[in-house]
Amino acid sequence: MLTHRNPGPQKPRRVLILGARGFISRHLQEWCASSGVDCFAVASEDIDLSVVENAGRLAALVRPDDAIVMCSILTPDKGRDYHALMRNLRMAETVCSALDRAPCAHLVYLSSDAVYDAHQIPLDEDSTREATDMYALAHIAREMMLGSALEAKGIPLCILRLTTIYGPGDTHVSYGPNRFVRSALKEGRIEIFG
Repeated sequence: MLTHRNPGPQKPRRVLILGARGFISRHLQEWCASSGVDCFAVASEDIDLSVVENAGRLAALVRPDDAIVMCSILTPDKGRDYHALMRNLRMAETVCSALDRAPCAHLVYLSSDAVYDAHQIPLDEDSTREATDMYALAHIAREMMLGSALEAKGIPLCILRLTTIYGPGDTHVSYGPNRFVRSALKEGRIEIFG
């Protein structure tokens, strides 16, 4: 359940985005710019979150009134093996360690509906998290790591479990609208599984 801490909508002082190059991040940066919200986006080239020793560098960027949005993750197209899992867990460890040193106002974590067992339909807020692959396990573990670390510091956490995200500029070719459009334009057909 999401609890609002302000009586009405309030713009954040600054949005610190972890993961500057992704599809969602780019759109969030555009929204911040058009809405007059100060925004600072950190790319992996700036600070590699999968290197835990970089927690100090991240902590140096964090301001107490920051709204942090964590978009950083290796998506399934970058790997579903244990190497990707461990890099994803180290990213969360780096963020937890940085926020232990330099707390922020609140953090929004972009998770995935992959945390749910898709065989348990329909899904709702009471559905249990069931790791069916390493990518789902990464999100479940990251949610738990962030939840524990932020609760200890009194930092509010919002977890958004996103599902099929698509639109102009999306680079993923996972099953769904993006692949349908690309396939139709390139091959003149749409392949539907099942």
